[in-house]
Amino acid sequence: MLFAAAPLAAAGYDGRWRVEFDTQVGACERSFGWPLEIVNGSVVPKDGVDASGFIAREGLASLTIRRGQDIFRAQGRVKGQTGSGAWSSSTALCGGRWKLIRR
Repeated sequence: MLFAAAPLAAAGYDGRWRVEFDTQVGACERSFGWPLEIVNGSVVPKDGVDASGFIAREGLASLTIRRGQDIFRAQGRVKGQTGSGAWSSSTALCGGRWKLIRR
């Protein structure tokens, strides 16, 4: 289970980002992504994307994105202007790697 809010908010990560998912297992699209907004270390919905999660002060990241019936969960680390980690979806039966890029 993912945390609902950042234990130690990371205002240094606030701003506009884009998350890109690369599928390595399963039948999901090979690559897809969404814009994200980080406010006080928390992911807030942007441009109609149903997103939640956080980036903690030490750079640990946890993201959840809902697209229709599917839920995508990503965990990893952010450092500076980029981040990366692993993602999976038990509803879409796929997973892989993700990257986060500051806009």
